[in-house]
Amino acid sequence: MDNFLKSYHKLRVAYMERCGFTQDDPISIKKGKKYIKLIAGTSVVAFINHTTGAIYMPASWQSPAKHIRGNIYSKEYGMEAFDTSGNVRYLR
Repeated sequence: MDNFLKSYHKLRVAYMERCGFTQDDPISIKKGKKYIKLIAGTSVVAFINHTTGAIYMPASWQSPAKHIRGNIYSKEYGMEAFDTSGNVRYLR
């Protein structure tokens, strides 16, 4: 999980620098029964399954979408699930 959070933070910082923003939203996590909620500022960015490491796009503040977008235990620590701005990718 630590490697995933470090990689995600690098992605967000690179996006902020590229766009000329001076302040980044604080990134926090909130642990639930089944999922870890990744929060940037006041928005849910992703849900991560405790046991499998699967990354889900948020469907709402309280629940993830149905389909898995990536995994934090993959070679790239789950960064394939995110676009260049740090948001979870839509399915194509």
